[in-house]
Amino acid sequence: MKLKLLIASIIVILGLVLVTAYREQQNRRLAQAHVVGDEQSHKVVVYLHGMDLPSPSTQEIANRTKLDAIGKALSIKILLPRASEPCPQDHRQICWRQKTDKDVTTSLAGVLASLKLDTTDQITGFIGFSNGGYLVNKWVQHCLLEKTQWVMSIGSAGSWGDDDKSLSSCSPITLIIGRNDRYHYKHALAFYDHLRFLHANATLVVFDGGHELPERALQDEISRF
Repeated sequence: MKLKLLIASIIVILGLVLVTAYREQQNRRLAQAHVVGDEQSHKVVVYLHGMDLPSPSTQEIANRTKLDAIGKALSIKILLPRASEPCPQDHRQICWRQKTDKDVTTSLAGVLASLKLDTTDQITGFIGFSNGGYLVNKWVQHCLLEKTQWVMSIGSAGSWGDDDKSLSSCSPITLIIGRNDRYHYKHALAFYDHLRFLHANATLVVFDGGHELPERALQDEISRF
């Protein structure tokens, strides 16, 4: 009996060691990745991370894990450009440059120039999380994207622009916000109302959670397009 218990314990320990090793290997792969999801697909989505460390943080790796699963489930290739601008709040971290109108336009050009696309690749949409969400929101507000390219903005909001400018001919945008995201929830609701006032093709999705990327809600919204 003691021998059986010992063997069973050894098997459990070995299993835990293998699982831990596999997860660490996956995390290393995701930290170095420039693309996740279905890498053979020519249906491309571009993801802009939030305020992050120069090397992907634990939260960013968790986001990439979810994006990888979404990309494989929906047969889309998700590209992962990186910001290079020191964050105004913390110069040890990186953010997307977006303070002025020129910054917003330059950031889009920089992101597009950094992408390694095949000749048959087609960018169908953009996902922005937190700081990245604020930037993609501005791309919609400035009507910089093709109307056929959708935007998913997670855990972010936006600033008020020119109320006389209709956004009816600009890209469709979905705001996804956690009910417990204490810093962004109320701002996201107000920003959604502002977008609707400007006749934007805007959708609001509220999920039970905090400042995070909700895998199921995001996958459901992407699958609408």
